[in-house]
Amino acid sequence: MRFPLALVALTVLAACATEQQRCISRNTQDLRTVTRLETTAAANLSRGYGYEMRTEISFERERCGETELGEAIYCRVPVKTSRRVPVAIDLELEARKLAQLTVKRQSLARQAEPVIRACQMQYPEEV
Repeated sequence: MRFPLALVALTVLAACATEQQRCISRNTQDLRTVTRLETTAAANLSRGYGYEMRTEISFERERCGETELGEAIYCRVPVKTSRRVPVAIDLELEARKLAQLTVKRQSLARQAEPVIRACQMQYPEEV
């Protein structure tokens, strides 16, 4: 699994990436997505539960103006907060999903190898 992790590292460097890195990144997006999903499914199985993001809305008072007499006017302003909440999962379904994602990642990795070599040939790294 070291090969896909190297691709994930390339996306972190995308802001200052070379042409070769951008070429590889463009052509391996699906591989990185499947690798991330596979990692999540494996972690869910290991824990025995999953996580779900929930957004909660609360309200804060915020000064939003003044009256003609200079008195403060306050408004209620919504504040969104997202948090990760544990949720129950179907372990058998998660195991099947993990197996399918593993097969798909291996297939995508094989497909990516010639594309990566082509990017390396088209945009050789300057040393």
